[in-house]
Amino acid sequence: MSGAAALPDDLFERLTIAQESVLVDETPDWWALVLLSADLILAGAESPAAVQLAGMPAGVGRSECEATFQRLVIELGLRPVPDTPRVLRHLVDEADFGTLLTVKSVPDIAAAWLGYHHRCGQGVDSDDAGWWAVALWMMQDWYDGEWPQHELLLEMIRQAETEDLGKIGAGPLENLICDAEPVLRWAEEHAERDPRFRAALAGIWVWSHLSPASFERLERAAGTRLANPSHKD
Repeated sequence: MSGAAALPDDLFERLTIAQESVLVDETPDWWALVLLSADLILAGAESPAAVQLAGMPAGVGRSECEATFQRLVIELGLRPVPDTPRVLRHLVDEADFGTLLTVKSVPDIAAAWLGYHHRCGQGVDSDDAGWWAVALWMMQDWYDGEWPQHELLLEMIRQAETEDLGKIGAGPLENLICDAEPVLRWAEEHAERDPRFRAALAGIWVWSHLSPASFERLERAAGTRLANPSHKD
C-alpha cells in the first residue's frame, strides 16, 4: 500500500483530524499521533516519517513532532493543509489569507459565501460549514493587504442569483467602497457595463462614511437613489 488514497476510511478520517489538530490546536495530542502512525504502518502505509513518529520517545519537542508529522503527510500524498471548515475558519481568524488561497480558489470562496446565505438567510450561524467565507469579509486585514478583494466581489456577483445581489451590495461591496478615486472609478466602470453589478451597488448603505460628492457619483452609477436617511420623498 502506498498513499492516503489506499487507506481504510477510518484511518483517512483520523489522519484528517490529526492534520486539523496540528494546524489549529495550541496543544495537539501527540500521543494520538504516535498511535495513528503505528496504525498507518500496520495498515501498510509506506512512510519513513510514520516509522519515526511511531517510535518517538516521550518528551520530544513540539517542533520535531510537527515537522515529522508534516513529512508523513507529504509522503502519503496528502495536501499539507486540509480543506475542512475548521481549518478554513482558523486560517481566516489568523488572517492567513495566503494559505487560504492555496486551499480555496476565488470561485470556491464566492460559492461558499453564497451557499452560507442560501442556507442561513439573514440569520447568523457561526457553526455553519461556510461561515469562514462570511467571516473573511469581516477581517480588516483582508482589506488592508494585497488580496483579491475586487476579484472575489466580482466573482460573487457573477455566481449570484438575482435575489443575492442586494446582500452582496449591503455586505462585501459596501465594505469596499470609500472616497478613494480609484475605488469610485472602479465602481462606476463596472456599474456602467454590468447590470448585475449595478443592482448590487443599489443595495449599499454608505451615506455615513462618504463625502456628498462621492455619494452622488455612486447614486448616478447605481441609477437609483441609495439608502440615505436625509432623502426626502
